[in-house]
Amino acid sequence: MILSRLKWHPDSKLLVVVTQYHEVIARILNIETDEWIPLEDLEQSSRGVDWNRTGDLLAVSEFEGEVSVFTPEGKRVSRFIADPMSVTDLDWHPDKDIMVTVGSRIGMYTAQGDSIMAFKARDKKTLLLCTEWHPSGEFFVTGDCGEFDAEGVENVMLQFWDAAGQSIKDITSGTKEYRNIRWNPDATQLASASEALRIWSVDGNLISESQASEDLLWGVDWSPDGKYIITSSRQGNIVLWDNKVKKIRELEY
Repeated sequence: MILSRLKWHPDSKLLVVVTQYHEVIARILNIETDEWIPLEDLEQSSRGVDWNRTGDLLAVSEFEGEVSVFTPEGKRVSRFIADPMSVTDLDWHPDKDIMVTVGSRIGMYTAQGDSIMAFKARDKKTLLLCTEWHPSGEFFVTGDCGEFDAEGVENVMLQFWDAAGQSIKDITSGTKEYRNIRWNPDATQLASASEALRIWSVDGNLISESQASEDLLWGVDWSPDGKYIITSSRQGNIVLWDNKVKKIRELEY
């Protein structure tokens, strides 16, 4: 069994877990009672899971481009189509019950599935893999796997968007897909996982970059004090870094 996604509830008693075995499914784990809470009528899910700011809503993306919203008790609140292909990631706004979804396009929706906006990230075909609101709620960032054309893939990007969906900045640094992005605890720096670990300013300027590796980074997160970064990779390696992207050690598990 593979644990592909984890997300703490704001009060830290509940943990949503996405597992991959014969099927890919999201469930809620109560870590105090060890009780698994199934999500009502959810057959299978993809990578996107997130609690809203108050923890009373859980959004889960599904393979067929749908998003479902649940209560902490696993009861379905809504289900709606968010993408014509697939929703690869989603993120709740830090102050409002609206979410950004990414896949073949960028969407913004209410908890009931009302569409606020939906648009293509660029003219050429691409697949966006991750998104993250800045904690201010003023803008969000997306990462993708590049533009697809007859000659292959090019222009892998991080893209900064304001809350109205207007482009702020496109960053083409990097040659492999951006799988995950995370803001540090004081929201001054963004870490991105790709063929290298990179640290960006809130203005999208590159601060630090590790040496590129063929073992592509997939997961990334900061320590609560912002002094360390942890990454996971396609080959299953877990590495601890300092906040200047100096490798400290590989972790055993």
